[in-house]
Amino acid sequence: MIPLFISVRNVESKARASDLCVMGNYAYFLMTQDVGLFIMDISDENNPQSAGYLKLAAYSCNLIVAEGDYVYVSVQSEISSAEFEIYIIDVSDPNDPVQVGFYSYSTTHFANDLVISGGVLYIVVNYVLKIINVANPGSPVLLNNYSPWTIYGVRVVGTIAYVTIGDTGIHAIDVSNPSSPSDLGELTSVEGYDLEVEGTYAYLYSSNIFTRVNIANPANMTYSGNYSGYGYIDEFTVYNNQLFIIYGSSLNIVDFHTSSPIDRSLSNIGGRYHSMFVDNDRAYFSLYDLIIFDVSTPQAPNRISTTKIVLPGTLIRNIILGVLAIVVVSTSVGLIVWRRDQIKDRMERNRARRAASPQSYSGGMHKAVKISLIASIIFFVVSIAIIIGVQSWDFWTGFPICLSLGPISIAVLCLVPLITWIVVQARRRPIVAPTDTSTKRLTEVTQERQQEKQEGTVFCPSCGKEIDAGYKHCPECGYQM
Repeated sequence: MIPLFISVRNVESKARASDLCVMGNYAYFLMTQDVGLFIMDISDENNPQSAGYLKLAAYSCNLIVAEGDYVYVSVQSEISSAEFEIYIIDVSDPNDPVQVGFYSYSTTHFANDLVISGGVLYIVVNYVLKIINVANPGSPVLLNNYSPWTIYGVRVVGTIAYVTIGDTGIHAIDVSNPSSPSDLGELTSVEGYDLEVEGTYAYLYSSNIFTRVNIANPANMTYSGNYSGYGYIDEFTVYNNQLFIIYGSSLNIVDFHTSSPIDRSLSNIGGRYHSMFVDNDRAYFSLYDLIIFDVSTPQAPNRISTTKIVLPGTLIRNIILGVLAIVVVSTSVGLIVWRRDQIKDRMERNRARRAASPQSYSGGMHKAVKISLIASIIFFVVSIAIIIGVQSWDFWTGFPICLSLGPISIAVLCLVPLITWIVVQARRRPIVAPTDTSTKRLTEVTQERQQEKQEGTVFCPSCGKEIDAGYKHCPECGYQM
């Protein structure tokens, strides 16, 4: 049988989710930014609403599954980075999720695959299938470490688990007694690492080839066609004998019902989506948004809604960080301007004493205004960069917040140098224009100085103190000789 390649539909991209699942009227997202579980109410598909959020004590995360009142997430523990664990979370109240248990499954590797079926959790980690009883969520119990082969993926249907063995095919395992699984059958003529199962077919993916296997008789599985045409894919799943594939920036659907292939060109329009869930004629995608498609007509998927994922407190946190950054940088600029002005003031005083002429400081105000304008532009850009960084490097998420902080940063940065200038002016000691008497005296002192240099002592023309001729500065007032 030759499958039909039905359609290509752009999945445009814009919190970042590493995985999602849908159960009932709620979508559950495993977030990589502020690692946690984020829940959205999708009962109104056109306007999904945020429900609950639970911050997890974890460095990172990768997989999530759900069953009944619980979701199970695979994380790298925050308490010990060498612990990889399953956190069990009670979501009976979606607005207030609560962690009720955990199970440490490895000290070296994240889970490669994760499945929940009938209160039993199946984890593939480091090529081993771990079977765990989670009937009591507060106290999970390991039933078996099953590793007769190098296992890459697992799916469970009823009392049978199907596992992929890489280039040596697929095995069917009887797990009616999870404590003692047994091999039912195998098909070694196919190759597969990733796996999905629907009805009487298993779909394997390896090296840009999708292979379908008939599993109606687990003891005698048979080859049932393949499809190729992709390089590296982000993710795939199966629904109604159709493969849903995220490839680059596109949602691609391959129909295994027909024998008339249709090839359509791919176009990279932008944005990559990391996770997908398909059920009940709906396809859900997430990265920075939740996107819902109606896929009841696979030839023409229809986008229902796009909802940005915004974690609770993110906006407030970004505003606080932005304002703090502006205050710190503005204060630093003010101090630099102040200190620079003091140094310049001292230089001008010395120059006035040497030249014995009045000086004007009328340029001080203009300087403060120029500095404030330049600083406003520079630190407005800096505030944008800071907030974009907080928003997981997503420009379009951080830009509205930066735009709102822009006028604040400009106002603050314009006022700081201006206030600095006013303070400096208030503290500056005025320079008194020399009189004829003082000019005459300065001339006399200069002549005396030249004469006394030859005699070994001089008088400071500023304070009149007698000092040795070898001094370059007056030890009393610091005047440069």
